[in-house]
Amino acid sequence: MIDVPTAAIHFFIAAVFAEALHHKLHAPMRFTATFGAYRLFPKSLIGVAARVILSLEAITVLACAFMIQPGLWLAMLLLLAYAVGMGVNRARGRSFIDCGCGDEPVPISVSLIVRNGVLASIALVGSLVESNDVTHWETLLTQVAAAAAAFGLYRIANQLIVNATKFRLAGYTA
Repeated sequence: MIDVPTAAIHFFIAAVFAEALHHKLHAPMRFTATFGAYRLFPKSLIGVAARVILSLEAITVLACAFMIQPGLWLAMLLLLAYAVGMGVNRARGRSFIDCGCGDEPVPISVSLIVRNGVLASIALVGSLVESNDVTHWETLLTQVAAAAAAFGLYRIANQLIVNATKFRLAGYTA
């Protein structure tokens, strides 16, 4: 079995990827168009690459939900790839692209790159922690509660990023 913090990280990362995957599957044409806007692959490969990403995200959700350790490695690699893709496009001066992270279009920003780095770091930590034997139902409840709390904080942070982007685009400055 896996200890409480590691299991909570698995559940948390599964929830993050499940939410992202839900949005992509809900509007697959929008996701493919957003993915293509990054201009990281030739146009002829965009559809195939988008399907590969959807498949990798689905594998990540299942692996993390069932606490299969390589799921956290896959999550970390995907998050880092997304951060690199955003960074490359920001360096190209193309920060107007939708990040493709959720339902509401949000231009790529340093905040989103940092967010992905933090999530990748959490996945890395979860994959490196030694496991202890835990077998009580109370432990499962604690794991789920910890993951739910972390996911709530993640959603709040995302909303703050969205709001900051809207204010910036509307011309408000701090």
